[in-house]
Amino acid sequence: MEEIETIAQRDVVCVNRAGEAQTVKIKISRPRSVNQLWETYVEMEGLYDKTFLIKGVDSFQAICLAMGFVRNALEKYLEEGGRLLWSDQSGEINLDTMFS
Repeated sequence: MEEIETIAQRDVVCVNRAGEAQTVKIKISRPRSVNQLWETYVEMEGLYDKTFLIKGVDSFQAICLAMGFVRNALEKYLEEGGRLLWSDQSGEINLDTMFS
């Protein structure tokens, strides 16, 4: 795969149920037009070891779907008993605040 041009990035600290913390780098790539659709990539280094391809009808939808994908992944992490902290560990992340 070619080098991904990141247009948005945020680091968060994920703390699992056992209390082990790791930094997760969330990255969203610049959307690009491919075969009449728009594609963007999502990486969540430290939480998943793969890159996810998100497709939309235009660049706006591709970015919206990518953000929704990230939120859903973080919600699932919380449902499984994990905690999310800001990268400086100044406090817990509220997903409603993070995504509004």
